[in-house]
Amino acid sequence: MPEQNSARICGQSGALKDLLKIIDAPKIQTLEDVLHFRKNYAVVRQKKVNDSIAQVKLQISNMAAELNQLKLEREGVAKSKSEELTQTISRLEGELMHSMSTANFFTEFYYKIKKWVQVRKIKRFKNNFQTIL
Repeated sequence: MPEQNSARICGQSGALKDLLKIIDAPKIQTLEDVLHFRKNYAVVRQKKVNDSIAQVKLQISNMAAELNQLKLEREGVAKSKSEELTQTISRLEGELMHSMSTANFFTEFYYKIKKWVQVRKIKRFKNNFQTIL
């Protein structure tokens, strides 16, 4: 005579559904798959750890390559800006050395002010070269 108190489960039980949800492995569908997974868990876990380590190493390698590229770009920009500042200083010094023939008092006064401004610009560029760069 069959027992009247036993429950009949159709499909998956709630506990099995919860376990499958926690494991989150698409190949596991049945209790037999769970038992097989449990048996091989150490190997699967080590494989996932190794995959994660390889992925992190790849990311580090990519970031190092990107860092080197950014350093090269920065050096190029710094060199370009340095050349630009040097040319500006040279131009200002050249204008300063340019002969300033004076025709009258006002033009002489204008050139003296212009010379003073250029000398100040040159000093500012030279003294703050690294800051400007």
